[in-house]
Amino acid sequence: RMVSKLLDRAREQGCYKVILDCKEHNIGFYSSCGFKVKDAQMSCYFGEVVCKSTAWDTAAARAQPDISLGDSLVMTSLRADHFHQGFTGLLEQLTIVGELSEEMYRARLTQLQNSVDALMFVIEDTNLQRIVGVGTLLIEHKFIHSAGRCGHIEDIVVDTSQRGRGLGKKMVTHLNEVARRTGCYKAILNCTKQNVSFYEKCGFVETGVSMALYLT
Repeated sequence: RMVSKLLDRAREQGCYKVILDCKEHNIGFYSSCGFKVKDAQMSCYFGEVVCKSTAWDTAAARAQPDISLGDSLVMTSLRADHFHQGFTGLLEQLTIVGELSEEMYRARLTQLQNSVDALMFVIEDTNLQRIVGVGTLLIEHKFIHSAGRCGHIEDIVVDTSQRGRGLGKKMVTHLNEVARRTGCYKAILNCTKQNVSFYEKCGFVETGVSMALYLT
């Protein structure tokens, strides 16, 4: 009943899918609720948690200076002008984007910039004025771990023309550091089995199974 009520709530909020992470021995239960096994769950635990009194908030994280990655590449927060720098096309290398007008983009960007628990970063080629990498960090506020925080890493993608240069690892490393600096005790993400080894190189370990139920 609890799962059904949560699914109803997700539908009311306009979610297109619900995902959860579980151990293998719980797959049968969640399968009976309509979920299907999708990916591997990966976790990275931080050895030292930043004190809440000195942790960044999301505004402080966004305000950090751009990070130079060399060869005209910089790590920076998502901006309005990135819409015209190949942002949508890059996301389409990851998944189905669907309709996304500039008006829709700006409205969602405003939501993101006003959020206290969501951050999105891009890797920008300043010479080409082109987005070649993207990643998202969502911060979950928990009661466990002394009312701790957990970082969720989402939507990691690097342009096909730039793969093999370590940009994906740099994005994940950056998101991990932001998660740590905002007071998270760990970061988690879901990935396909063929990507497990990549995330292991980024400091993650496989800790469970990701399951999904599509609502639309």
